[in-house]
Amino acid sequence: MLRGGRWGYDRLQLLARARRADTLELFGRAGIRPGLRCLDLGCGGGEVSFELARLTGPDGSVTGIDMDEVKLALAREAAGGKGLANVEFRAANVNDWAEPPPLTTWCTAGSCSST
Repeated sequence: MLRGGRWGYDRLQLLARARRADTLELFGRAGIRPGLRCLDLGCGGGEVSFELARLTGPDGSVTGIDMDEVKLALAREAAGGKGLANVEFRAANVNDWAEPPPLTTWCTAGSCSST
C-alpha cells in the first residue's frame, strides 16, 4: 500500500506507466473486451480503471473502489479529462465492502477473474 494523498497518487501514476504493457497483456489474457462490467478493488489513482474503461468501451463500465478520497478525487478529474464516461469511483474500504454489483470481470492486485 502506498502513502495516500497527492504524493501517493503521483507515485501510482509512475508505477502505472512502468507496468502498462504488463497490465494490458494481463487484460488481453483475461479476455477484457467491449461490453464487460468491471470492478477495480483498491483502484488508487485509477490508471488501471482507465485501461479497463478503454477496453470495455461505451457499452461496458468500470467501478473503481478505494479508501483514499484524495486519490479518488484526482481519478475523477482525470477521467473527465480523458473523456471516459464509463468509469466511476467510489470510496470504501475493500476489506469491509459488501455490495458487489453483478459483474463479469474484476481485477485486484494485478490479477483478473471472470464470471
